[in-house]
Amino acid sequence: MAEKRVKLFSNTFMAAAFALGNFVLLLLLMWTVTDEYGPEWKKYQRQYYRMLAERTDDPAVRQRILTTPLEIKQVWTPKLQIIDRCMTCHLGVNNPTMTDAPQPFRVHPNFQQHAFSEIGCAVCHEGQGFATTVHAAHVMEDLEERFGPFDEQHSGWSRPLLPLEYTQASCQKCHNVMEGPIPGAEHLNKGWQLVQDKGCRTCHYIVDGGAKQAPELSIAGSTFFNESGHSELFHHERFGYLKESLRCPQANLSHAAAEACPDPPPPGTASANGDDHAALSAAAVVAMPNFGFNDDELRDVVIFLLSLKEATVAWPQMSFVEAAEGNGQAVTSDEPAWLGKNGAELVQAVGCIACHNLDGPERTVGPSLWDIGTRKDKGYIRESILEPDKVIADGDPPYAPGVMHATLTSTGFYQHITLEALESIVEYLAGLNGES
Repeated sequence: MAEKRVKLFSNTFMAAAFALGNFVLLLLLMWTVTDEYGPEWKKYQRQYYRMLAERTDDPAVRQRILTTPLEIKQVWTPKLQIIDRCMTCHLGVNNPTMTDAPQPFRVHPNFQQHAFSEIGCAVCHEGQGFATTVHAAHVMEDLEERFGPFDEQHSGWSRPLLPLEYTQASCQKCHNVMEGPIPGAEHLNKGWQLVQDKGCRTCHYIVDGGAKQAPELSIAGSTFFNESGHSELFHHERFGYLKESLRCPQANLSHAAAEACPDPPPPGTASANGDDHAALSAAAVVAMPNFGFNDDELRDVVIFLLSLKEATVAWPQMSFVEAAEGNGQAVTSDEPAWLGKNGAELVQAVGCIACHNLDGPERTVGPSLWDIGTRKDKGYIRESILEPDKVIADGDPPYAPGVMHATLTSTGFYQHITLEALESIVEYLAGLNGES
């Protein structure tokens, strides 16, 4: 007797499933065609041309504007190695009649400073320049939004749009603030000046000079996150690792140290060295003082550090080292930059201010030298420079021995300082009597 065959699905069910599948495919086809022929950027272009037509009284001009073909606006400059389609939506960036228009149609504040049709927008603002949707181009725009290695992998690109207050960091792509002030880049200029004033190169190597007692900063702007650090702000703010390292260097040591970080002074007030908030990592030889940067100064120094990304960005000019050689400047020289300076200039050029406070009695990494001339004679000062470990002052932290000697050795001070220059430093320090 033949076995009875069991059907899993009836003909009616199969027919209905086939019809439903075809309906879904039809919907997908309709969605694809609509998305292809009605993309987001076309909506913005139509709106821009309508706004532009309303600003003219000439019927012929108005008609010509309204019939302008919709198209992708693309800039590609081989020298910059950036594909840029931002002006597909930001059509009014170089149109002075759009000063009161809403974004993305408003004219750029400095539209006469750069030729956007030649360099585009992403060269300064970063971001995904070849994107043609708002989300793809502006993703990770918020400075305070977390950005870590997994976020980078998820987004598929590693140069999120820079917040407006940080865009001056991009000026370094075509200019070199370390050779001279850049017109229109006041914050970048101030950041570099602060780095010099605080003697950062005493411990950090930056591009083409400085010591290597602390982490090198030559490509500090190449990443947006830090994988270690006890401060939450190291992880939960983009550029947080830079801001926190400046605001509170000891925040990377322990949770307790991170919680004890002082608040920055209000913007516009002068920065001041705090109490002994020096930080010392397990692998570092020297300690970093808390400079007491206010919010404005933090922003300016972070802008400078973000501009240092030569290793990961295609620079349109020669590297810093090549540019120095091309200009006849010696990258490494037997004649340090402090030669020919007086005592006050030498103290700053050599980097004493990176560890010693000259403006008040507060201690930073080393003891304050504010009133050293009233406490010690020239012989003691000279000996403390040449043999800094001979006398360990009361209150010196346990890591003090070896710090000053190692730092001055790495900067070439002991190898190149002349007797005349040494005496100029001693004479200047001996004259510090505690007066502002």
